[in-house]
Amino acid sequence: MARELLIFRHGKAEAYGTVADEARTLTKRGRKQARKMGAWLLEMDLLPELLLCSDSARTMETAAIAGHVAGILPESIQSAPFLYLAPETALLAVLAQSDAAVQRLMIVGHNPGLEGVVDYLAGHSLAEYGGHAHLKTGTLVRLSLPDDWTRLAPGCSEILDFIYPDTLTD
Repeated sequence: MARELLIFRHGKAEAYGTVADEARTLTKRGRKQARKMGAWLLEMDLLPELLLCSDSARTMETAAIAGHVAGILPESIQSAPFLYLAPETALLAVLAQSDAAVQRLMIVGHNPGLEGVVDYLAGHSLAEYGGHAHLKTGTLVRLSLPDDWTRLAPGCSEILDFIYPDTLTD
């Protein structure tokens, strides 16, 4: 069985510059995006065994809300400071070091790193998938990957789902 990676960009946050970047929290829209994605994960029975989350306020809030709605066990959610604004190379290193026993891993983080890792794994730009050039806030991408994540090559994955929260019902 192939392993799965769920890439989840944080929900819509307060405007940049209102507070320190790490302290920016979700807006009402961002909280709604997180609830919708949590409900979708539950409905599709796609709960991650492990959820790694940047330690910024907006990503932690996104993970907590979506996790609560989906019924993800709180002990399955881990704050990972090294994911804050992590570039593609750092995200690939996180995947290479992940526990092989975890069959479905979710990362809640930031652009441009998330976008870069999806482009790398899929082997093409997101612009070629659904006509969108980037991961909007609240977007979730589900990828099927080979079992061995220690050497992930460009194009080794298949995009199984590309979900914008605005396309989901309340």
